[in-house]
Amino acid sequence: MEELRLEIEELGSGDANFFGGKYTGGIHLMQIPKEITQCIKYLMDNDKSINSYLEIGSAGGGTAYVFNKFFDIKTMVLIDDNSMDQSKLRESILSDINYSEFIGDSQSKEAVEFVSDLDQTFDIVFIDASHTYGGASADVVNYSRFVSPGGYLIMHDVFGEPGVRKLFSSMKNSREPASIVEFVDHNHWYPMGIGVVKRM
Repeated sequence: MEELRLEIEELGSGDANFFGGKYTGGIHLMQIPKEITQCIKYLMDNDKSINSYLEIGSAGGGTAYVFNKFFDIKTMVLIDDNSMDQSKLRESILSDINYSEFIGDSQSKEAVEFVSDLDQTFDIVFIDASHTYGGASADVVNYSRFVSPGGYLIMHDVFGEPGVRKLFSSMKNSREPASIVEFVDHNHWYPMGIGVVKRM
């Protein structure tokens, strides 16, 4: 686990003072190193081959880069409204990765149709767009249907953002304990949390 965390930290942080990590730059990963490491390790230890990835809220593409690095991703689809400054870095950060993307509001009819028209499901659907309860709920409703059987719905900010935390808490209460896990670095000054829901 420690070796994996160090490898992820070497890739660079979106803000080392905020998220942690060795330095600001590289892939500009907007994740707390321990949390994303635990998530990746959990998937490595518990899963079949992961080869398709849908991300809702991509910013600079750092999270997508990490999943592509550690899994054999053959199909990568990103949805982002490009409202964050980091989004300008995405093309460069993902320059060696094949992906398709929709630029616009993840909750729009056009965004959902873009994914639906691909006529496929995904081993991972990673949601990190709106942090409001209503917005995060809409993303879960709109995109959880695209999780492959045995695949994973993954949500960022399930501890640090009140709206997402409320949503994830309700999801935990409505599912079998074995199908849902949470990774939170309580030693970090501002834990964010990653929640993973396995589709049974």
